[in-house]
Parts: sequence; C-alpha cells; structure tokens
Amino acid sequence: MIAMSRLTMANYWFESVVAEYEAAHSFTGTVGFKIEVPAHVRLRLNGMDGSERLILDIEHVRQLAEELPKLLMAHDAAEHVRIEQAAAEKSAASSLAA
Repeated sequence: MIAMSRLTMANYWFESVVAEYEAAHSFTGTVGFKIEVPAHVRLRLNGMDGSERLILDIEHVRQLAEELPKLLMAHDAAEHVRIEQAAAEKSAASSLAA
C-alpha cells in the first residue's frame, strides 16, 4: 500500500491543534460507487481565520512518532543553551557594573 497524506491550508497562524483517529472504513459515494478509506489521523489546526486539516496516513503518523522525540530533545537542548547564555550574559553585565 502507498502512504498518502493530504494538506490544504489558507491560514498561517494557529492557536491550537486537535488530533483525531479514524479507523479504516468504506462508504458509498453519491453515484453508488464504493470507496475504501484507509485508517488515518486527522489534525485540525485551529486559527484566527478558521481551521485547516491535515490528513495523515498511518504510515506517516508512525514516521512522525519516531521523529517527534528527537525534535523535542533538540528543542529542549536549544532552550537550555539559550537560558544558560542569557544567565552568563546577565552575570557578565553585573560584574562589569560592579
């Protein structure tokens, strides 16, 4: 099976995100043809001008789940460096003022 995800977007500033799982299912279209819909995760990005949806195939969700911990660790490390640097600069400024 080929993993297929979709994205449509008009907003650029989002206030919250909602994730919803939808199991594989089938449905019959308006002209009577049957469509098989694979399991997926729907992300709704809520913004000031409405919301956008990102539909992720389960394989893409698995890939994202593997990458998120690494991204969060990189962010935490960068934040730690930023805080330490700000503290060092404040300490240096205090030493010069004294």
